[in-house]
This record gives sequence, C-alpha cells and structure tokens, in this order.
Amino acid sequence: MLTQTTKDYIDKAAEIEVWSCIEECGGIIWRLEHDMADERIPKDKWPELDKEIAEDLRPTQHYAMSMLPKFGIPKPLNENGNGSAEYWAWYRWWSEYMKGLDPTRWDDLALRIKNRQDISSFRPAGDWRTPEMQSSMPPRKIMWQP
Repeated sequence: MLTQTTKDYIDKAAEIEVWSCIEECGGIIWRLEHDMADERIPKDKWPELDKEIAEDLRPTQHYAMSMLPKFGIPKPLNENGNGSAEYWAWYRWWSEYMKGLDPTRWDDLALRIKNRQDISSFRPAGDWRTPEMQSSMPPRKIMWQP
C-alpha cells in the first residue's frame, strides 16, 4: 500500500531519489513477474505477490513518475500508456550516470541521503534533452499501467 509517509518522502525527494524509486520498483516488479512466469516462485505464492505488485510497487512507481514534471518531463507517458520518448531519454541519462558511479561515490551518496544532506553534486553532466539521448534507444513499454 502506498502510504502517506512514502508520498511525503517522494514529494520532497531530489531528482536522483525519484529516479532511484522508479528504478527499484521497476526492477523488483520485473524480477517477480519474470520468476513467476518461469515458475521459479511456487504458484501458491503468486496471489500474494500479485497483490504486493498491484497494491504497493506499481502505485509507488506511478506516484514517483507523477513527480517528473517538476524535473522537466511534462508528460512521462504517451497516449498509449507507454513511457514517452522524453521519459526514456531522462531515464537512460540517469541510468548511465548511476552505472558509472564508483563505490566511494555510492557510499558518499548513500550517507548524504541518509543524513538528508545536499546531494546536488550527484547529477549527470549535460542534458537528457540532447538528440543523442533521445535517439539512443527506442521507447519501451513500462511495467505498470495507471
């Protein structure tokens, strides 16, 4: 269940934290659905996991995505309910940055977030709106439907 505490946290979250929330929820959803489809998770657990995905993970991911207009993505979903080209350019921009952080920077980031310190130095260089970012990968269908 998407709690008010989670909403309050996301409402105040920095851009990097919103990206991380979207990424983490999406990764967990993908893994659970993949493992259920391959029957790595016993079928008797599926109803419980489906409920967790529907009532907690997807609403949290959706709520985090609803914050994206304040970071310059006015419409993260296109008319078909898929991630817009702008959303995927922004997502990839952050993803590439996060993959490039060395362990020391990860530790520093985690400590700063925990202590609610300034994390403005943790931001990819350049701009996600570049033609290279917008065309580096075709938009994909996102894991949830609003």
